[in-house]
Amino acid sequence: MEGQLDNCKDSFSESDNDDNEKVWENILLIIEKTYVKKVNIGLERPVEETDFVEQKAILIKNFNLLYKLLCKNFNDSGSGKFFNLKKTLIHNVTVNLLLLCGEHLQNDKSEWTTSDTVKYSQLIIEFMCKTYSCQNIIELLNDSNNNKLLPLLFNKLKPKLLKDTWKCFPAAVSSYTWIVFKIKFPNMGPVLHLGMPTTLILLDDYVIANRINGLNCLHHIIENVTKTELSWYCEGEILYKTLEPMMYSLEPNLLNSLINCLITVLSKIVSNEDKLKWTHYDDVMNIWLPSIEMEQKLAFRSAHMESLSVFLQSMGLSCVRWSKRLIRIFDEYAAIPIDRENCFKVMYTFISVTWPRTSNYFDEITIIILKSLSDVIEDKDSNSDNLNSNTVVNSIVECLNILNDIVPDEMQKLSCDINNCESLSDLFKSFFKSKHSS
Repeated sequence: MEGQLDNCKDSFSESDNDDNEKVWENILLIIEKTYVKKVNIGLERPVEETDFVEQKAILIKNFNLLYKLLCKNFNDSGSGKFFNLKKTLIHNVTVNLLLLCGEHLQNDKSEWTTSDTVKYSQLIIEFMCKTYSCQNIIELLNDSNNNKLLPLLFNKLKPKLLKDTWKCFPAAVSSYTWIVFKIKFPNMGPVLHLGMPTTLILLDDYVIANRINGLNCLHHIIENVTKTELSWYCEGEILYKTLEPMMYSLEPNLLNSLINCLITVLSKIVSNEDKLKWTHYDDVMNIWLPSIEMEQKLAFRSAHMESLSVFLQSMGLSCVRWSKRLIRIFDEYAAIPIDRENCFKVMYTFISVTWPRTSNYFDEITIIILKSLSDVIEDKDSNSDNLNSNTVVNSIVECLNILNDIVPDEMQKLSCDINNCESLSDLFKSFFKSKHSS
């Protein structure tokens, strides 16, 4: 291979006398030699850095040569000569350069990347953007003048990303992911049939990191297509059925990506009118709430609360169907100091989206709030972590403020009752007065 690259280098040194197409065919040869090679061990286990020790030195050398030759050719002839090539050759060079750089730019901590490969990839992308007169790679890929690039990119990757090959080409998966996240509406729809299969393969893997990658890709893809475009490839109902089983085996680092992805899919298949009756939002709650109720590990509890707030916001008023169970969860989580801040953030979301029914659960909610407020004030008096106490108080105050806006009469009565209660401390009363008394 080294001899082949030396020959390419010699051809560039005599480029003034060479045919322009021959020059770029030599560049293509170098690019092909610079891709991360197949790693058969990937079929048996996730790849490790030691699997790429020999490749890294070769990659750095090839990147260095490739960048120098690109610069020399363009400095000598300008980009105009590049665009005078046959369209197929222009596209071939561009597609291969983008995919090569994507192997190293999606995650600069990948097992096959080095600081040098990342640096050269960034320089080449800047170089290509300048050549195409674009500000960045997103503009380059989404420019209507370059709309033929996207299908070419996916088709070039396809042989490496089949169900029985993708684990041998982890760098190609990174390149795919990098490309997917650069595509924006309305350019995702026309290549949906090309981009979606790899995402579905990733979702079906046993390695959590791959599933998270698949979820994040699917979230981005669905966000950037219309409901009609989605139906051209597959029904949203099928995607939901693909995601639903993951709810039964939740992991903290998977949960956020899964919920965000479910929300995006459900937003395409469930209308606001549909939410008046039982929908897949309720199916998710039916599966998820028992896990939240029974969870004892702090990391899991925190992950549940953070994701639940986002889900309730998307679900809207229909989550009032689950108010009794949610209030029981609030009561349990608010009793644990480390869970309180996240708990009251979720409670705030719940109150804000179910405001027409607030009077129905006002007493239960305020009991939870006041118990926690009393505990936090007592903790502050006993010299506990004041910073943590202050953030919890702020979350509680937000809940009280929104209740004051939604049900002012009930809050006014509560304020009077608190200030007339002799068993409550002056600190508690003064705090409450300053926020909610008229």
